[in-house]
Amino acid sequence: MTPFRRTQRTTLPAARLRSLLSMAIIIGTGLAGCGGADTGSQLAKAQQRLNEGDTTAAEIEVRNVLKNQPELAAARLVLARTLMAGGNLPAAETELRRADEFGASPESTATARAELLLAQGRAAALVEQFATLNVADATTRADILTLVARAQRDLARPVEAEASVAEALKLVPTHEPARLLQGRLLAARGDFKTALRVADDLIRDRPDRGGAWTLKADLLSQPGSADTQAALTAYRKALELQPRQVDAHSGLITLLLREGDVAGANTQVLAMRKAVPSDPTGRYYESLLAHLRGDFARARELLQPLLRGGASDPQLLFLAGVTELRLGGLEQAELALGRAHQARPDAPEPRVELARLHVQAGRSDKARALLAPLLQANTASADAWLLAAQAHALEGDFAAADAAFGRASQLKPDDPRIRTERGRSLVSRGQLDPGLRELQLAATSDRTGLAADLQLVSVHMLKNDTAAAVKAADAMAAKQPQQALPDHVRGRILQAAADLPGARAAYEKAVAKDPRFLPAVSSLAQLDLADNQLESARKRYEALVKVDPRAAPAWMALAVITRREGGSRDKAAALVEQAVKANPLDATAWRAAVAYHRQDRDTAAALSRARSATAALPDDADLLADLARAQLAAGDVQQAQGSLARLQARRPTSAEVALLMAEAHLAAGDTQRARSLVTKALTLDGSSVPALRAAIGLAVQDQQPQQALALAREVQKRLPQQALGWQLEAEAETLLRRWPAAVGAARKAYEREASTAQAIQLHDLLLRQGDEAAAGRLEREWTTRHPRDLGFVLHQAQTAAAAGRLPAAIGHYRQALEIQPGNAPVMNNLAHVLVLNNDPAALAVATEAFKLAPQAPEVLDTLASALGKARQWDKAIAAQTRAVELLPQDGSYRFRLAQIYRQADKPEQARDELQRLADTGLKFPEQAEAQKALRELTR
Repeated sequence: MTPFRRTQRTTLPAARLRSLLSMAIIIGTGLAGCGGADTGSQLAKAQQRLNEGDTTAAEIEVRNVLKNQPELAAARLVLARTLMAGGNLPAAETELRRADEFGASPESTATARAELLLAQGRAAALVEQFATLNVADATTRADILTLVARAQRDLARPVEAEASVAEALKLVPTHEPARLLQGRLLAARGDFKTALRVADDLIRDRPDRGGAWTLKADLLSQPGSADTQAALTAYRKALELQPRQVDAHSGLITLLLREGDVAGANTQVLAMRKAVPSDPTGRYYESLLAHLRGDFARARELLQPLLRGGASDPQLLFLAGVTELRLGGLEQAELALGRAHQARPDAPEPRVELARLHVQAGRSDKARALLAPLLQANTASADAWLLAAQAHALEGDFAAADAAFGRASQLKPDDPRIRTERGRSLVSRGQLDPGLRELQLAATSDRTGLAADLQLVSVHMLKNDTAAAVKAADAMAAKQPQQALPDHVRGRILQAAADLPGARAAYEKAVAKDPRFLPAVSSLAQLDLADNQLESARKRYEALVKVDPRAAPAWMALAVITRREGGSRDKAAALVEQAVKANPLDATAWRAAVAYHRQDRDTAAALSRARSATAALPDDADLLADLARAQLAAGDVQQAQGSLARLQARRPTSAEVALLMAEAHLAAGDTQRARSLVTKALTLDGSSVPALRAAIGLAVQDQQPQQALALAREVQKRLPQQALGWQLEAEAETLLRRWPAAVGAARKAYEREASTAQAIQLHDLLLRQGDEAAAGRLEREWTTRHPRDLGFVLHQAQTAAAAGRLPAAIGHYRQALEIQPGNAPVMNNLAHVLVLNNDPAALAVATEAFKLAPQAPEVLDTLASALGKARQWDKAIAAQTRAVELLPQDGSYRFRLAQIYRQADKPEQARDELQRLADTGLKFPEQAEAQKALRELTR
C-alpha cells in the first residue's frame, strides 16, 4: 500500500512550514534598546537553525534569549514560527499574541499570522484577511501573497492562486517561495514543460538551495513519467544540499515505494528519522512500512501519537483506518476511514476501504452505496468490482456477483485474488467442485501468495479430504520453503485428523524455521498442556520471549500456565504486567490483559488493569469500552455510565456503544431508558445482530410478537440467501414457545447454512417439540458427515445430561475428549456426570481435571463432590473451601461446603457456613434449601 493519490503533497497535519519571512525583518523587529548585538546574533542563529529545519536547536536558542528578555517581541515571533514548524500550533498562536502584546508591529507579524492560518487549515480566513493587506515592505508583501496563493490553491481556486503568485513575482521577481509555487501551479494544470523550466531556472539562479531540486524531482516523479532515475537523482541532490528538507525525504520515499523498492524506502525513512527526528512525517512513513510488511500492531503503535489531538490529514487517517481494519478493529477503522473520505471525497482509496469494511461487517447495502459512484463512472478499480461482487454475494444476488467478478477479471485477468474470491463465492453457495477448480487455478497462478492455497485447505477440510488438504499445504511449502506458515497449516490438518505425532513434527519444523512464529509455538504448547506437560509448555513460551521480548501473547500464556500450575494470582499478574510492558502502546496487549483477569474471575484486577490501559492509551475507544465493562462487572454503575458517556462522544454512531449504555441503565434499574437505547442501537445499525437480538427479546417481553417477527423477516428480505434472518425468527418463536414455527424457521436457516450452530439450533428445537425421530435423523446425518465436530458432540452431551440420560452423556463427553484431549472444562463436565451417576471413575477423572485447572472453582467444586462420594471428607472440605475462596460471590459453592460438613458429621461447621451465607444476602438457586438447613441446625 502506497499513499493514495493527492492533488498536492502535504506530509501530515503538523507538516513543517518553510521559511518565508525575511531574516532581516525578524532580527530588526523590537531590538532597539533591548540587548544589542548579542541578542541579534542569538536570534539570527535561531533563525538559521529554523531555516535548516532543526526546530529543536532553534527553540533552544530562542528560549535562551527569552530567559533574559521575556518581553522581547522579536524573540516571541521567532519562537512562534519555531513552534509552528514543529507542529505545536496552539503554543505558536500564544506566542504570536505575546509578540503583539510586547510591541511587535502588525506588519512584522503578518506573515507569521498568515502561516498559522494556513497550518490550521483555515484557508478561507487567510484569503479574506490577507489577500488585500497592504504592507510597506515588498518582500513581506510577496511572502503574504505566496501564502494567499497557497490558500487559494487549497480552496480549488487555481486562477486566483496564479494571479496572486504573479503579483508576488512582480514585487520581487527573484522571490523563491513564489517561484516554487508557480512551478507547482503550472504542473497542476498539466503544463509540466513550463513547470520544469521554472525549476531549472531556480536551480541555475540558486544552485545551493534544495527547494528547486525538490520541485524538479516532484515533476519528474509524476505517475507515467519515463524519467524515474532522474527524479531519484534530483531528490538526492535536494537532500545533499538540505539534509533536513522534509518534502524531499517524503517525495523520495514515496517514489521508492511506487517503484517497489521497499528496502530502499526503509533506508530513506531511517535517514529521515535521523535528520529530522522531531518531525512526525518520518514516523508516518515508518508506520506505513510496518503496514506493508504486515506488522499491523507496530503500525498502530507508531500511528497512535500522530492521531492524538484530532488529526485531520486524510492520508494519515487513511493509513490508520486500513491498519485498524487489518487488525479487526472495525469501529476504529470506520471512524478513521470515514474522516479520510469526508476530507477527500474525490479519492477512491478511502471509499474502497470503507466498502471493504462494510463487506467484512456484512453491511452489503452500505458497501454498494459507497462503490456506486465509482462503478457508474466506470472508474472503478479491480478491487472495487471485487468488493461489489462480494456485496452482491452477501445479498444472495449471485447473478450480479458473477457479473462483477467478471468485470474485476477483465481489469486484472491474472490477479489470483479475484479467482480466489470467486472460488469462495461458489463454495459459500454449496458449489464445492467448481469452487475448488477456481481456487486451484488461483493457487497455481499465484507463485508466491498463499491466500488461495489457504482457502483450498479450508475447502478440502470441509469435505473431510485430509489427503487433499495435506497436498495443498505441501504446495504452499514448495512456494515459500523458508516460511513457517505452510508447516503450521500442515500441523493443523494432521491435528484435526487425530495424527498428533505428525502434527507435532510439523509444528516443530515451523518453529525451527522461525522461532518467533507464535502460532506454531502455541500449537505445540497446547499439545503439551493436553498431555499435562506444563513444564514443557512453559519452556516453549520462555524460549519465545527470550528471542522476542515484545511477544505479549507469550507472556499472557505464561500467566495462564502459572495459574494452572497452582501459582498465585500475584505471580501470574507479574507476567501479565510483562505482557503490557513489552509493548505499552499496543492496545491489543492491554485488552488481552483485561480479558485474562476477567477470565480468572478477578474483578478487581480487571478493573485496575482497564484503568491503567486507558491511562496509557487515552484515545483508544476499545479500551474505554473495556473499562466500562469492568466497572459494570464491579458494580460501579455510575462510573461505568461516565465512561460510556465519554465513549459515546467518540463513537456517536456506534450501535455497540448504545447497547453497552442500555446494559448500564438496566443495571441502574432504568428499564425505560435501556429500552430506548436498544431502539437507538437498531436505528444506528439495522444489521447489528446483538441489537436485533436485544430488540427481539424486548418485543417478546413486551408481548409484541409481531414486532419481534417483523425484525427477523426484515433481515430475511434483505439477505434472503443467508441463514441469519431465519435463525432470528427461530429464536423469536423459541422465546414465544411456539415450537412448530420455531422448528420451521430453524430448518430454513439450516438449509441455507449447514453449520454447527444451525445444526445445534434445529436439533434442540426438534427435541423441544418432542419429535425425537427427526432429531435422531438429524443427529445421525450430522455426525456421519462431521464425526469430529466438537461443538455438536458437546451439545449432544449437554442435552443428554439435561434429560437425565447420564450414560449417554458420559459417552458423548468421552468422545469429546478423544477429539480434544486435555480439555479441562470437558473433563470437569464428565467428572460431574460420573458423580451424578455414582460411577467409581468419577474421582479419577475429577483429579485429572484438577491437574489441568487447579485454580478453577468449578473444577474444585466437582472434585469436592467426587471426594465426598468416596467419603474422603477432609480432602473434600479442603477442595470446597478453596472453591469458596476463589469465588466468594457464588452462594452455591458455600452451600455445598455446608452440605459436606453435614455429611462429614460436623454440624457446627455446617451451621457456621450457612449463617455466613445468610449474612451475605447473596441470591442463589438453593437459597430456600439453605434456609431450611440452617433452621434445622439451630433448633
